Amino acid sequence: MAKSKAVSQGSQSSQKPSPAKKKPAAKAKSEPSAKPTAEEKKPPAAKKSPTKARASVPASVAPAEAPPVVKKAKPRKSGEIPAWFQAEFPEPKEMAFLLALLDDPLDGEHREAYADWLEERGSPRGEFLRLQRQSETLGSDMLTGRLTQLRSTLSPVWLCVVGETLARVQPLVEKIAQSDAGGGEPKLELTKEWGLLDVHYAGDMTAEGLAPVLRWLASREIGPVVKRLVLDGHEDRDRPGDVLAIDLKILIDAEPDFPHLESLEIERGPGILAVYNDATKERGLFAKLLRKAPHLKELAIPSAPNSDFFVGPAHPLERLAVDAGADHQNMILNLSRATRFGQLRELEYQDVCDPQADGGPARCAPVDAYEALFRSPVLAKVERLVIRSASLSPEEIKRLRAIRKTGVKFEAADVG
Repeated sequence: MAKSKAVSQGSQSSQKPSPAKKKPAAKAKSEPSAKPTAEEKKPPAAKKSPTKARASVPASVAPAEAPPVVKKAKPRKSGEIPAWFQAEFPEPKEMAFLLALLDDPLDGEHREAYADWLEERGSPRGEFLRLQRQSETLGSDMLTGRLTQLRSTLSPVWLCVVGETLARVQPLVEKIAQSDAGGGEPKLELTKEWGLLDVHYAGDMTAEGLAPVLRWLASREIGPVVKRLVLDGHEDRDRPGDVLAIDLKILIDAEPDFPHLESLEIERGPGILAVYNDATKERGLFAKLLRKAPHLKELAIPSAPNSDFFVGPAHPLERLAVDAGADHQNMILNLSRATRFGQLRELEYQDVCDPQADGGPARCAPVDAYEALFRSPVLAKVERLVIRSASLSPEEIKRLRAIRKTGVKFEAADVG
């Protein structure tokens, strides 16, 4: 109140105030312009001049609102976070958001805080998270269209980390579970770890039954985030002469690569072939696979790869399991000459045929090819070798064992 009087009377300091002029001063107390400010209400000791306050905390530095709170993630041991994940999300604050989101995917409050943080930095991912949350309760063509537009521009890994990928695959999972392909229970099982997927399909392996799964795997959102893939049928094919040709053209011709794929297992057994475009051979499809999956470590396939598979830059393949299918394609001899598989530690090979079938032993890998493999540098590093052959005689097996005595197992071929 003392200050208000000083301000309103400053221009009259040279005159003696008359009693008549005190009344208007009292009246000014009730007007809004003369109300004490919040600064004036502070105790004198805490009061700072406006000039000093502006100098100590510039308006351009002071935050407009409180920063979003980052929920603490559970403690993780040194080296537990994969190197690729750290490279994908190098910003420490975002890493903290994502780790907490992985710990508790259903925490909507934390998701909102993350969306705020992203929008403050101009990232469209913030808008995506906000619209995604709105779509849970409000559906509209405009909202769906905008989400589709944003999704096409965002990282597949990020979409998988925030749970978008698993949410969108549910219709396919349910469709496969309800299909009647004969024998067993068809299923598509998915497990997410660090934003990558382990995929296990068990169902109809014919072209018609497998095509929807392969198209999904070949999509832009899925191919780049698959870490492990198992394609396994459940039909009864124990009848002699049954042949199943698994056409992988859709997968191999996919536009996206498989940069995180480490393991691929395709059903093997008598009468099962992996083919390209309905051919009777694989036509180099597994050589193309190695180019699309540069970090593949495990490969189990129902057809022998052709010579292209063994030529190229060093590849980190550690386990190779092959059923030769309809043609051994000189796989054993080609492998003995290969130099690209310096990390190979496990090898399983089932020869192509029953010697009593058409073509006889001539259709099987010759013993000379096995001898070349046993003496090769590539086999020197292999710790476990299993050979299933119906064409090798006891004397030939004895010759091979004389070259290498440990880590080798010969088994009878399963010829159906």
